[in-house]
Amino acid sequence: MTQNQIEELLQKAVSLHRAGQLRQAEAIYRQVLEIDQNHPDAWHLIGLVAYDLHDYQIAVRIFLKATELR
Repeated sequence: MTQNQIEELLQKAVSLHRAGQLRQAEAIYRQVLEIDQNHPDAWHLIGLVAYDLHDYQIAVRIFLKATELR
């Protein structure tokens, strides 16, 4: 999968996320991570989903991972 295709997936997921479709967005973020397990934006966005779901402990761990990868 090309970088452009990954970016298109992320944009689709962000649109879903903004629409409040958190689980659908998370599924696409995880799809990106299956392609590139070190994609910092995908990790960050999954952290935002966890935060939006009020799972703050997981969100912090994910944000730290995203920061490390950055």
